Amino acid sequence: DTVTISVNTPPLANAGLDRQINLPLGASTVDVTLDGSGSSDSDGTVASYTWTGTPDPDDVVSPVVSLGAGAYVFTLVVTDDDGAVSAADTVTISVNTPPVADAGADQALNLALGASTVDVTLDGGGSSDSDGTVAAYSWSGTPDPEDTATPVVALGAGEYVFTLMVTDDDGAISEADEVIIRVSIPPVADAGPDQGLSLALGASTVDVTLDGSASSDSDGTIAAYDWSGVPEPADTVNPVVSLGAGTHVFTLVVTDNDGAVSAADTVVISVNAPPVANAGPDQDIDIPYVELSGKAGPGMVDVTLDG
Repeated sequence: DTVTISVNTPPLANAGLDRQINLPLGASTVDVTLDGSGSSDSDGTVASYTWTGTPDPDDVVSPVVSLGAGAYVFTLVVTDDDGAVSAADTVTISVNTPPVADAGADQALNLALGASTVDVTLDGGGSSDSDGTVAAYSWSGTPDPEDTATPVVALGAGEYVFTLMVTDDDGAISEADEVIIRVSIPPVADAGPDQGLSLALGASTVDVTLDGSASSDSDGTIAAYDWSGVPEPADTVNPVVSLGAGTHVFTLVVTDNDGAVSAADTVVISVNAPPVANAGPDQDIDIPYVELSGKAGPGMVDVTLDG
């Protein structure tokens, strides 16, 4: 008489390879498919799959779980067609949060007097990654900045938009962030044409209106007028000063709506004193009498006036 003893080999669970996954831009979760298809049974077939973890997966060969940022461990145990149960196998799923690009605050700058460009430092130093580090910076714009945290660009007058994207140490890429740089041209001061005036008869001063109205700003407006001289004019576009005889020089500097300050411009006001007439001293003159034909009468005499 014989008896047959069959010894069943337990199956092997295979929960798949550990994985690093990045959240899509703007998403709070990502769907991840677990993979138990590598499980096997050398002397039969795998009959069932039992997954555990948080969230708890379905007990199928390839369940789908919705995961937020973080690290997750899932465990798989399989049972074969003879009821043998495998040892547990685990898989780790790491879900990475994308970094955040920060291109810095918008900037308003003024060209220096006489300069055609200004060096501007862009600032991506505020970019961050909540679960790692920022590994790379990618700037775009015209002119094209270097791909560093704080590149320097030379800009002429105008408005410029630069875009920054960053990549973290897990390879996740941020959404784009923009910064606007506005470079202003300094205004031009115009103190008006030189003036020549005469004092009225009997007057010691004359009121003169200075004229800064021709001052201009090609990319904005004039916000303030700053006059200097003796006497000190009011800081308006057309101040009035009371001037005596002589030569007077006044200087005008203007500031535009972006805070840029002009070069100085001057105006010369010449006030002329009227001439003084001098007819000379009064004179007493004796006119001689001349007798002609026995008659006497007044004669004539030459008189010189002295002015």
